[in-house]
This record gives sequence, structure tokens and C-alpha cells, in this order.
Amino acid sequence: MERNENNASIAKLVEMLRYRRPAGSATENEFINTFIDPIVSGFQDSGIDTFGNRWCIVRDAEGYAPPILFTSHTDTVHHFDGKQEVAYDEEMGIIMLADTNNGSCLGADDGAGVWLMLEMLQAAVS
Repeated sequence: MERNENNASIAKLVEMLRYRRPAGSATENEFINTFIDPIVSGFQDSGIDTFGNRWCIVRDAEGYAPPILFTSHTDTVHHFDGKQEVAYDEEMGIIMLADTNNGSCLGADDGAGVWLMLEMLQAAVS
């Protein structure tokens, strides 16, 4: 990945981690609509199941889809939805809460997982 692509990718991860996403919250829905739906809907074989899970099938150039499943969740353990301030220290390569004394969490346990899956989908990793 080139530096400009890497910077854009890190900026996307930082933006994603700004969302506090308690299960079923308005912010979780906004997160899904902003980051996941635009990418997943670009695949011919994609959809939303009865539980609201997004899915898509990544095929190779010959149309083959290997029997592999990648999964991640979009909710976080936050008690309140909304957005939080997140900082990126480029020198140290660390993403953190801007205010470490606010008693909240970064929500990166699967925020990073969703980001990684979206990166793989954009690269059409199958």
C-alpha cells in the first residue's frame, strides 16, 4: 500500500472509531449506512438478512467463490451513542481517545475488524 493510500486508510479507521455504537442505536445504523452499505451493495451477490446482517460473496475472475466466511460486528460496549473525539499520533502509529479521562473506550475491538473487512472487500480479497 502506498503512503497516500495508507494515509487515507488510516483516516478512514480514525473516522470509524469516532462512532460510539451501542447495539441498535442510531449511531450504529449511521455507521452501517456510511461505511458498510456503500461497499457491500457494490457486489452482485449481496444482501441483508432478516437480522440486518450485511453479506456479500467475493468471486475471483473466473467466478469461483471459495468457502470462506469472514465476520465482524458493528456494535460497541458504549452506554451512549453519538460520536467521540479520536486522535492519531502518526509518529507513534497509535490511535487513541483524544480525552483519555472521559471513562469511555475506543471501541476498536471490532471497529478495526470492520475496517479490515472493508479493506479486504475493496481489494476484492477472496
